[in-house]
Amino acid sequence: MSNERFAATLTGNDVAALLRSFDIEPRADSPFGSFEGIASDPAVRTSTNTEPFGEEWSSAISVLAAPSRQVRAIIPGPSETLIQVFYGSRSESDVGLVGCWLEDSGLRVTFPWSEDEVAAITARVVLSTPPPLADGREISLSVGGLEVMAASIDAMRDRLFASMSSRRPAIDHRFDQADVRRQLEMGAGSEDARWLVTLLRILSPSYLGVSSEAITAGSDELVAAGVITNDNGQWRPGQSMIDFATWWRSPLPAVAHEVIETVDGRMQRYDHRITIRGDGPLTQIDYRDLTSDAPSVTISSRDASDFIESLTELLAPAGGAPEWAYVLDPIEVRGLRDTSATVGSLLPGRWYLLLGTQGEWSRVADPDGPLDGWVPAGRVHVQSDAVNTVSSSADAQATGSEPPTSGPNTAASSGGSAGKQE
Repeated sequence: MSNERFAATLTGNDVAALLRSFDIEPRADSPFGSFEGIASDPAVRTSTNTEPFGEEWSSAISVLAAPSRQVRAIIPGPSETLIQVFYGSRSESDVGLVGCWLEDSGLRVTFPWSEDEVAAITARVVLSTPPPLADGREISLSVGGLEVMAASIDAMRDRLFASMSSRRPAIDHRFDQADVRRQLEMGAGSEDARWLVTLLRILSPSYLGVSSEAITAGSDELVAAGVITNDNGQWRPGQSMIDFATWWRSPLPAVAHEVIETVDGRMQRYDHRITIRGDGPLTQIDYRDLTSDAPSVTISSRDASDFIESLTELLAPAGGAPEWAYVLDPIEVRGLRDTSATVGSLLPGRWYLLLGTQGEWSRVADPDGPLDGWVPAGRVHVQSDAVNTVSSSADAQATGSEPPTSGPNTAASSGGSAGKQE
C-alpha cells in the first residue's frame, strides 16, 4: 500500500468523467449511485478534465464502484454527528480502504487507508484523557433491554439534575415505568448525544427500533440480570446500574464502528460496536446476531492499552473469499433464521458458494439466485477436493445436530478461493 494519501472532493461531473475515463460501470450499491443520471449524459461526460487524476485513482474508483466491504465510523457531539465511511474490495485489496462521504455539494474521496489508521482516528477521540482500568463486569442484554437500561440511567440523571437545581441532595434513586417511557420519548426526538437514549439512537445500527413491549420485557430482563429490583412497582437500581449512571453522567466522548461485508450482493458479515468513554472505564457495547430475528448486546470494558488492537481486529476483513463448492447428491437447504424450514435444494452438476462452516453445518448460497442456507458440512465438497463420482454412505447421512441459529454474520469464511469453472 502506498505511503502517499490522495484526496479530492468530487463533483457529479468529476465522478461521471472518471467512470468514463476508466471504463467502469458502478453497481446499484455503489456510493456513486446518485450520479448515475449524470454519467449517462454524453454532454456532461466530456465536460470534466480527468488529467489531474492519475492511474492510482483507477483502483480507488473501482473499489467505490463495486465495494464488498463497508466500514462506518460515527462520532457524535452535543449538536452534530460526524460520519466517515470507508469502502474496500477483495479484487482491489492493494488499495486498502477508500474513504468516501458527502462534503458540501460533492463527494470527499480519500485513500489509501488501513484498518489501524481508521482505528487511530477514533482513538484520538475516546482516549483524549487516560481512562481508568477495565472493570471486570460483563452484561448481556437484548436490544430492548439495552434501551430500557439507557432510559433508566437517563431517568436517574434527570432526578439528579433536578435535585441540584433545587439545591436538594438526590437520595432516592428509584424510578418507575412512566419515567422510563418519558426518557425514551424524549430521546427519540432529541439530538443532544449527552443523553444516553439519544446517544444510542445515533450510534446504534440504523434499522433497529424498540417495540412498544420493550419497556415491560426490558425491565423484566434487567430484574433477571440483577441490574434493578422491583420495589412494589418502583424500580430500584442495583450497584451495576448506579456505577454505569455515574460513569455515563455525560457519556461523551463516544464512537461507533460498523462493518458490513457482502459476497455477490449477499450479506456475509455485519458487526457493530459502540465505545463510550464517559467518566469511567472505556466501555464497549458489542451487537451480536444482527441478521437474526433476536439481536443482542454485550456490555464490557477494555483497558486503553489494547483498545486500538481490538478495534483493528474488528475492522479487518473476515478471512479470505468464499470457496466454490459442489454436491454429489441433492441436498435440502435449511433456512438461516428458521432452521426447521426447507428453503430449497442443492443439485449435482452446479457450483455454489461456500460462505462458512460452523460445527457440522455449512452455509451455502446459489450465486445466481436467492437460495442461501445451511446444509450438512459432510455432504459439501470444495473445488480443491478430488472429485468422487459416487457419494459415500457417510456423506449421504445427514448430521444429527441442528443448524446454527445465530445468523450468517457469525459464519467465518472458509478462506482461500478458486475461480468458478463452467
